[in-house]
Amino acid sequence: MCDRLKVVVMLLSRAEILAKEIKYMLRLDSWLFVSFILAACSTQRPLLYPNTHLNRVGAETAELDINDCMRRADGYVSSASSGEKALEGAAIGAGTGAPVGAAAGAPGGAV
Repeated sequence: MCDRLKVVVMLLSRAEILAKEIKYMLRLDSWLFVSFILAACSTQRPLLYPNTHLNRVGAETAELDINDCMRRADGYVSSASSGEKALEGAAIGAGTGAPVGAAAGAPGGAV
């Protein structure tokens, strides 16, 4: 009976260690996910290399073209249909819910 108790205690301690590791990984993954989202959502402007076309039209015309392109892109993004927004929300919910569910179901309940 004593040997069985030792095995149970050993398994429980390993489960606690595993739960702590999962919790740490989820925290790290969350920070990485947030940093990627912030980087993806930041406004970036194209970098223009001096080539024959840029030299021909000039930097001022190129900047006007870039501004026009970015204005069109913003208009397109803001006019997204509600169905697309619903799918986007569902994807985000599934992406965040799956790790939380896995952690909650882990031995010892990591969350």
